[in-house]
Amino acid sequence: MQTTFTLAQLQDPQFASSEKILRACVHCGFCTATCPTYQLLGDELDGPRGRIYLIKQVLEGAEPTGTTQLHLDRCLTCRSCETTCPSGVQYGRLLDIGRKVVDERVGRAPADSARRYALRKGLLSRPLFGAAMAVGQLQCPASSHPATRQASTTTNQIALLISSTVIRLRETGRQATVSGHGSSGSVGAGAGALGSVTLKA
Repeated sequence: MQTTFTLAQLQDPQFASSEKILRACVHCGFCTATCPTYQLLGDELDGPRGRIYLIKQVLEGAEPTGTTQLHLDRCLTCRSCETTCPSGVQYGRLLDIGRKVVDERVGRAPADSARRYALRKGLLSRPLFGAAMAVGQLQCPASSHPATRQASTTTNQIALLISSTVIRLRETGRQATVSGHGSSGSVGAGAGALGSVTLKA
């Protein structure tokens, strides 16, 4: 992937690291096969390849928006995409850099900051998390409350997705090995197809 960082930007280790990661990406799209959010939402910008383009645009000077921030926030940071990338793109590292830059430029609403703080403290505190679970179980009996049944259905869907992801990971990993070493033409074709699309957030 080509980049247009200035020499001044490349003096910053953060930008230099980002440029190296971006140049490793060949737009092949193998990463989307093992991305949970892409599989669930079906949006290119909610997959690794789309997020890489968003981060690239921001680092090169484009003004990020709340929508840009939302697409980056939706990533689970599971890094499944890295296991199927034939080019060894360090997506997790690039995402950390992109999130930091976007948060600095966009900021967060007070309510969003408070919610994130409460979640961070609550999930990391056994007493608080246990108390919240107990209250939730009292308020929403598993056998009767529609919201709980929906949550259970969602959990089952996620479990099925993880299982299918493991299968795809094995299959796509083998395909990536073959394509990465013996079929550069298919990778180039994929890059050309994506190159005709402008990603905006």
